Amino acid sequence: MKSNDPIPKDSPLDHTMNLMREGYEFLSHRMERFQTDLFETRVMGQKVLCIRGAEAVKLFYDPERFKRHRATPKRIQKSLFGENAIQTMDDKAHLHRKQLFLSMMKPEDERELARLTHETWRRVAEGWKKSRPIVLFDEAKRVLCQVACEWAGVPLKSIEINRRAEDFHAMVDAFGAVGPRHWRGRKGRRRTERWIQSIIYQVRTGSLQAREGSPLYKVSYHRELNGKLLDERMAAIELINVLRSIVAIATFISLLLQLPCKSTQSGRSD
Repeated sequence: MKSNDPIPKDSPLDHTMNLMREGYEFLSHRMERFQTDLFETRVMGQKVLCIRGAEAVKLFYDPERFKRHRATPKRIQKSLFGENAIQTMDDKAHLHRKQLFLSMMKPEDERELARLTHETWRRVAEGWKKSRPIVLFDEAKRVLCQVACEWAGVPLKSIEINRRAEDFHAMVDAFGAVGPRHWRGRKGRRRTERWIQSIIYQVRTGSLQAREGSPLYKVSYHRELNGKLLDERMAAIELINVLRSIVAIATFISLLLQLPCKSTQSGRSD
């Protein structure tokens, strides 16, 4: 699409229900139909511009053009992000909080996360040989929940894995949802926040030793611009933002099976 081309427009009807029904694919369906990375639609009675691509990302993260404060609806904060989390912050406060997250993304941290992921997948996959058919999405949620917690230094009992994995997924699944899915997400968030907050409390009181340099350690002892420790509940919310993002990859893993294989399209079966 050239800069002087008119912006493609979706039908003049409101597409709120289509967005809720199609989820993430709402944008891609229309991008493919219009053969563009930019189109206009209407959601919740308001005109909305939908964009994608590297340039769109740069535009979206330009602090001179966009502000996060009050941009995220409370219903999404109460399910997906957590209330008043980094996704709602601007200016110096946002940059300071962002450094906390960037401190967990050093090359050595990424290598350790990759190592744990590889080892956990191999161990779990070995058990599949002796079991009945498995549901990849369910297995992926459990694997990534184990990986995320071990990497972050969060203690996770084997009997907790299913419950915690489902709660993380419920938060993601609640995005844009109404009714039972939304309320499951909020319930999962409340339960997860209590769990992580209790762990941070134990770390700060000395009854639980956090591995120095781990995400749990960094979040537990992170100080705000005023020099005070991050509030326990907010610390839990931000650590959940890290853990939940890893578990959410289960969705993309399961979607990969739906993509056509190039070798199959070309007639090869190797």
